[in-house]
Amino acid sequence: MSTLTERLLGISTGPARQVNTFSLPTYLLILAVVAIGVIYALPNLYQPDYAIQIRSEAADEAVDVEAVDVAVAALEEAGIEVIGRDISQRHALIRVSSSQGQLSGRDVVMARLSALAEERADDSRYVVALNMAPTTPRWLQNLGARPLSLGLDLSGGVHFMLEVDMPRAINDRMTAAEQTIRSMLRDARLRYVPGEDWVDGTRINVAFYDSDVRDQARSLIADAFPEFNIVPRDVSGRPGLWLTMDEDAVREIEDHAIDQNLVSLRNRVNELGVSEPLVQRAGRARIVVDLPGVQDSADAKRILDRFATLDFRLVAPPDTSPADIETFTYEGRDVRLFRESIVTGERVTNAQQDY
Repeated sequence: MSTLTERLLGISTGPARQVNTFSLPTYLLILAVVAIGVIYALPNLYQPDYAIQIRSEAADEAVDVEAVDVAVAALEEAGIEVIGRDISQRHALIRVSSSQGQLSGRDVVMARLSALAEERADDSRYVVALNMAPTTPRWLQNLGARPLSLGLDLSGGVHFMLEVDMPRAINDRMTAAEQTIRSMLRDARLRYVPGEDWVDGTRINVAFYDSDVRDQARSLIADAFPEFNIVPRDVSGRPGLWLTMDEDAVREIEDHAIDQNLVSLRNRVNELGVSEPLVQRAGRARIVVDLPGVQDSADAKRILDRFATLDFRLVAPPDTSPADIETFTYEGRDVRLFRESIVTGERVTNAQQDY
């Protein structure tokens, strides 16, 4: 009876046993894990310094040390306390003691570097922006420890919503198709009614002098451009063809334009040196760019908007039809080029500088 009572009450009459005991290696493992966690959490205790960032406009040029010395001297003359400088291959950071000194110092540095470029009479141009310089000790950096990257909600920053010019992308593809069709018809000796522009949105209108030539042209074009729906229709009162690009082809052009812009934007964001930026597609024609920690939205916008187009064309001889040429001004003179491009930037997949 007593034994049953002891069991019901949870009383043990056996030898005492220690609870939650582990072996020595287990304790050492726990201690090592805690120590590693503490080490990699330490950088968050070091608050960053306010800094002014100087970077060359040319992405492949290093920052001139003399320009950094001139900027530091200008800040000291303006009564702004400089507490340090860091010069890397891509940019230089001048640390200042306060946010007010950072804001006013940016204008001082910009003005002094502009004057320096005029004194040198060269093409040296620098981008001056606001930034935060890390204060993590070198030994922690060597271990790969760095502060926690904060997003827009915690650290602030810049949010951009960009829209790709889809009508222009589609028009460029339609114009290229128009020029190719003109060349095909000329090579096949199929006479068409000349016109300055055949493109109407996602449709190309081609007029012919008779229906027999139109039917021959329809077979020729259909083999070369399967993405077009070709329908015989009168164009300007003459037998003609309506070439309408189907929806799948339009969507392919839009996806390609988005992909190209995503690559370009990511390269631009890399120049800003932002930690954990977000560049992603939003909808059919828009791109979202989040830049945590960026203080100068105007400079970020300028860098993101700095796009260029690449287009190779042949110089047109004097006897070329005016409908096939386009005039550009180069070094003070007019240059007549073929409308049809040999190669455009969308065909270039890789480029690098070499000798």
